[in-house]
Amino acid sequence: MNNDLKKATISSAKSLYNSLPVIVGVVLLISLVNVLIPKSFYLKIFNKSNLLDLFIGSSLGSVFAGNPITSYVLGGEFSRFFLFVYN
Repeated sequence: MNNDLKKATISSAKSLYNSLPVIVGVVLLISLVNVLIPKSFYLKIFNKSNLLDLFIGSSLGSVFAGNPITSYVLGGEFSRFFLFVYN
C-alpha cells in the first residue's frame, strides 16, 4: 500500500509540474486583460440579469477556457475580479 501511495504522489507531482507553464501563462494573460480592458466593458456585457449573465458567462467560458486546468485558474481569477467590479 505504501508503494502505491508513493507512485501516486510522484505521478501527481509530475502532472502538476507539466501543467505549471499553462497555469503561469493563464495568470499572466488574466493580468494583462485586467489592465487592457476597462471595467466598464464588463459591466456592459453583464447587466446584472442573473439568468442572462449565466448564459453569457457559460457560453463564453466554454469557448475560451480550453482545458480544465485553465478553467479552474480562470474561474478563480475572474470570480475575484468580478467581486471587485460589482462592489
